[in-house]
Amino acid sequence: RPGFPFMGNNFFANMGDLFSTHTVDNPDFSSELSLIKSYAPSLSDDVTKRLLIVMQELRTMADDGELRYPYSTRESVAIAKHLAVFPEEGLANAVRNVFDFDSFDKDTQKRIIRVLHKHGIPLGASPSNVKLARHSPLPAARHFSTWSLSEQTRPPQIHLSYPLRTSSPFSLPVTDYTMDRSYHRGQNFTEIVASWSLPLSERNYISSITVAPSSNSDVTDSYLHMIGNNPITLYTMKLAQISPVRREDTTNELSEDALLTSDLFYCYPHTRLGGWSPHFKLCPLSEPYSGQIVLFESFTNSWLWFDPINRTGKWLKIKTAVSKLANKFGIKMSEKEIKTVDCSENNRIYSYTNEDNVLYCFDFDSMQVHR
Repeated sequence: RPGFPFMGNNFFANMGDLFSTHTVDNPDFSSELSLIKSYAPSLSDDVTKRLLIVMQELRTMADDGELRYPYSTRESVAIAKHLAVFPEEGLANAVRNVFDFDSFDKDTQKRIIRVLHKHGIPLGASPSNVKLARHSPLPAARHFSTWSLSEQTRPPQIHLSYPLRTSSPFSLPVTDYTMDRSYHRGQNFTEIVASWSLPLSERNYISSITVAPSSNSDVTDSYLHMIGNNPITLYTMKLAQISPVRREDTTNELSEDALLTSDLFYCYPHTRLGGWSPHFKLCPLSEPYSGQIVLFESFTNSWLWFDPINRTGKWLKIKTAVSKLANKFGIKMSEKEIKTVDCSENNRIYSYTNEDNVLYCFDFDSMQVHR
């Protein structure tokens, strides 16, 4: 590449005006992966992809001026070939053949080690770097009391069922954001495997968090939802496989390490007046509504059915439907504020007040409300 010396000589500055210049940049990720596999077919995909992710980040740092040397595919091939011949040495020792040349520059060495540790390559770690949580023994279990249902208690009965109505769907602003995954086992052996940093503003804070149920036992099919209160923002990410390598996912629009930030400020205009803080209950839905969530706000008794992946929302018309049917059948409905909301894994949401002996079940599979 022009601008970088080759074998100690600035070839382009001395000879570039005598020849036709053709710039050959580094190959993309898939091409470089195929090239490394041809040199070291015995390497696992985990090690190969982790190595290439590190090299790509170091090249970006060189383009930004943080590093002087632009690590090329030549260094990736050298490390892969060494691992193929000496697999018992491990990736941490194999990369030293390339990065030890920068050990004389302490600042450069710190930057490189920070990137390696971030992606789970324990360069410079020692067996003594073990940080585990302290064991705290629990006291023996004691029997306090036994609860049983009274014989006079009647089983709950459904007195009224009606359709679950919604408003017309509307669009909401959703921003895609790619988070940096940091691995905590690059230098120390700790119980923390990896962490992400949310793009929160200075005044925002997370008030509620929930995990959407998965259709099977694989946790990577689940979604993590978090709500921030100032401003009101919903953060959605797919639970990634705890592995140093990003898994390519073609079955869903939301890939690993991707975060969707949904601006819900205009859905709750009362927050503009100030003086009150919203209280949300997050109710995630499962198949066939994977990734969708229902947000209940207790101050306004409002229900928002939101799909962050498709960027659409709908209001649940629960109060209107209840009032109409109640008037029709002569049932006096309570206007008390809903105190408690709970959800189950079969797309059902339950709500009730502490004063009333009435339970509402919102069944999203059948789109019915049972009272």
